[in-house]
Amino acid sequence: MILSNKAIALYNLLSIGANGAKTRKTLAELLNVDVRTVSVLSRQLIDAGVPVGSIRDSKRAGLFIIENQDELNKSTYSVENDALESMNRIHKLRGINLDNWYTEFTAQKNQLQNM
Repeated sequence: MILSNKAIALYNLLSIGANGAKTRKTLAELLNVDVRTVSVLSRQLIDAGVPVGSIRDSKRAGLFIIENQDELNKSTYSVENDALESMNRIHKLRGINLDNWYTEFTAQKNQLQNM
């Protein structure tokens, strides 16, 4: 895989370890790109074998280079959670009967409004 100059620039901005995590907004400003592009670039780095982690908690948020197993576990937890929620939504969407969803929904809505 050939990395873009922006992906390499992102790599150079990332600190090793979660304590040095930089927000996507900060990285976007430093790279002169939008926040979404930072996410795309971080995925490119991961695809190239760089252990880019993400942290989202009440104290800090941002991207960093994973330093140990604990950081790997914490980084993948939120991604796994997001994936499970997406799969649950897909499952629910596929279970909706497209021929009569509106009728069923309207009946439920009317029943709730009459309570």
